[in-house]
Amino acid sequence: HAIYLWHCDGVGEYSLYDLPEQNYLRGLAVADENGVVRVTTILPGCYDGRWPHIHFEIFESAEAAVSGEASVLTAQIALPADVVGPVYESDSRYEGSARALSRITLGTDNVFGDNTEAQVAQQMLAMAGDAAGFVGTLVIPVDFEADRSSAMPAPPPGGMGGDMPLPSSE
Repeated sequence: HAIYLWHCDGVGEYSLYDLPEQNYLRGLAVADENGVVRVTTILPGCYDGRWPHIHFEIFESAEAAVSGEASVLTAQIALPADVVGPVYESDSRYEGSARALSRITLGTDNVFGDNTEAQVAQQMLAMAGDAAGFVGTLVIPVDFEADRSSAMPAPPPGGMGGDMPLPSSE
């Protein structure tokens, strides 16, 4: 299976969306035989109206992802404020992120806000480390046998952009 991930830079801008001539902080990773994916990236910034997050789409295979086939899951990963907040406060590469984080809650976010506590917990990245380097872990359950015939088609990778909610699968 493969996962396409994308997120904003330290000041909250997305390549291909806010910066259409640039393509960065996006990538496709292929799972190993145990379904584990490892990626290296920067800590996404926070921008007004959105909780810090990472977008993702899961595909049956890398070939499916690059051929334009619909993803089997499109969602977002939330980042814990107690981890990202201190980085935003102390690192000049995250200009504006501390202010944006102080003006949002998970409950007022336009994607995570309508989730139950259990759903938010399932979407929250577990992070360990410090500003020199973090490791994040998240288990993403996917039912590859689910009937998706009535589901809305997924937007193209990054097609909804930075602050647009993704279609609900309900």
